[in-house]
Amino acid sequence: MFLKRSILKKIMKESYKRGGLHVSRDDGPSRPGYTVSGYGWAVWVDEALMTKEFKADIVELAGELPDPGTQFCASTAEDGLQMEVYIERERWMQGWWNKKGDRAHITRLVIAPQGRRIVQTNSGSGFIGEVFVDLLAPDQIDEKKGETVPDGPYETEQGILIGNNACFLFVQMWRDEELSRFWKEVDRMDIDELMKPE
Repeated sequence: MFLKRSILKKIMKESYKRGGLHVSRDDGPSRPGYTVSGYGWAVWVDEALMTKEFKADIVELAGELPDPGTQFCASTAEDGLQMEVYIERERWMQGWWNKKGDRAHITRLVIAPQGRRIVQTNSGSGFIGEVFVDLLAPDQIDEKKGETVPDGPYETEQGILIGNNACFLFVQMWRDEELSRFWKEVDRMDIDELMKPE
């Protein structure tokens, strides 16, 4: 997987503490896999290429892995593990996985102290959490298992998508409309070009 395990585990723990960590298993005819998600993010992993460590991290928080065709939410709430109505992954996260075909560009500009990274797309600009940029680790690819180089990021209906044959990462893109004048200016400029030293 092209995702840094320590950071993904931290993101999963945050979701577990705040609102819940959603885990589902899709045993469709094409590629069985697991989806792990929280507020504003999701990771889908091909079951055949899923690492033992990633499985262990899910079990550590949730206590178990879902059965085929099931989905649950694990949280620090008193009731702990809640089974959820399973909806086919393609429909459940349609706005997440359906790429528009246009590439998105994660710029080098970080808005501090919130730790948000500006992303530019053909549809407009927005931001994602810096933690999701730190999560990307192409050097973690397992070529022995046939894992390929990740492609993207691409713009989707609700954010950006980066993926390869082993897993996909979706991150929701935010845009504070109270700052509409700021976003209009950002949409018109090439941020990385402006940040180059003279």
